[in-house]
Amino acid sequence: LFPLYISPQVEKYTGYTPEELYRSPEVWLSAMHPEDGKNFYEVLRERIDQKITKPVEFRVYHKNGSLHWAEEIGSTITMPDGTVLFQGISRDVTARHNAREKLIYYSNFEHLINEISLNLMNASSEDINQVLQNTVEALGEYMQVDRAYIFDFNDSEQTMSNTFEWCNKCITPQMDNLQNVPMTPYPWWINKMVNNEEITLDSLDELPAESAPIKDLLAQQDIISLLVVPMFNNGQASGFIGFDMVSNKTHWEAEAIHILRLASAMIVSTRERLQKPC
Repeated sequence: LFPLYISPQVEKYTGYTPEELYRSPEVWLSAMHPEDGKNFYEVLRERIDQKITKPVEFRVYHKNGSLHWAEEIGSTITMPDGTVLFQGISRDVTARHNAREKLIYYSNFEHLINEISLNLMNASSEDINQVLQNTVEALGEYMQVDRAYIFDFNDSEQTMSNTFEWCNKCITPQMDNLQNVPMTPYPWWINKMVNNEEITLDSLDELPAESAPIKDLLAQQDIISLLVVPMFNNGQASGFIGFDMVSNKTHWEAEAIHILRLASAMIVSTRERLQKPC
């Protein structure tokens, strides 16, 4: 595979000039994401053997290191001497791919919320704990976080306890270490919950200086990034639900906050229903 002609547009697309690719044709192939190479070559083989022309999508690394989605469509020309030429066009389809992924995400999101809602609506006093554990697990798996959990406040004792926890593979559970934790040392955190404000931390370094005690507590759990949403019962904060990232830093998108807000409201509503006298 060596190039006969490369459009100048390739520099905008990949960061490499045509001259660089003429000198080193393997640069184009090595820029392709390794997981996509097999499919790409299978399509090329179909063009040669079966004269099938169809587009193929693959990921390609720009010279600056950024990753983009590309679509290539083309055909073959067989010369009299049997030499096979490829002609084709590649274009950046990152925006289209992201839009498609977003549609899939929202479709799965709707299914998850419907399932959680149905399970909570049908929960009884006898099985509510198992339903809440299943809810935390479903949320954690869907969002691909390292931990998902629920904390409940004990207003009379002024403590908070981790009552439900799900951990991803190879992630150390923390629930046993987080029982009857005094609220008093963590006024910044508690004020956020009382004021119905979520806490989104891409890094613990984002915590203000006055929150040093909570930063120490989170660091002891190896937390790198965190998202927490309060649970409100009869107009008062009764606890919170949250996600932790331990293995890598994460930026929390609006969708993650939205799903926790919905889950929080449904959990509180279910608990209120079960607490009402028959």
